[in-house]
Amino acid sequence: MALLEIREARFDIPTVVENAGSGRLRFTAVVSEGDFINQNNRCYPFEVLWPAFQAANESIGNHPGAVDHPDAYAPASVSDLGIKWTRFWPEGKLILGEGEIIPTAKGRDLAAAIEAGIPVGFSTRGYGETEDREVDGRTVRYITHYELESVDAVVTPSVN
Repeated sequence: MALLEIREARFDIPTVVENAGSGRLRFTAVVSEGDFINQNNRCYPFEVLWPAFQAANESIGNHPGAVDHPDAYAPASVSDLGIKWTRFWPEGKLILGEGEIIPTAKGRDLAAAIEAGIPVGFSTRGYGETEDREVDGRTVRYITHYELESVDAVVTPSVN
């Protein structure tokens, strides 16, 4: 089975951990949730989701987050980056992340939104495999394998 690009989003108000000024701040936020059927009729079982985050933790410097998802078919740009993730951890079925703002133009915009207390969406970006299952009369796409590229900041996540 081929790997498909899969994106998942979660809406949260980040908590500022440290603010060093000039758009440089460290924050924590809920970035994903396992065993939850989202608005896109997808479910990331926790036993598939958390190992993807554990693998990302092992090489966390290779997983910077963008501000808004980059186009799936266009080359990534350094100017899209805004988050340097430092770690991910589980709390129940939730996955939390700690990140530092990268002071690019987009990163400074993200910092301003967080400092203003505006809810920010966080969305996973990666590749995986799926299978369709019937749940309460609707078809739900269950993620059966997932490789996390990163977590991006977005405006309209699929999980509220």
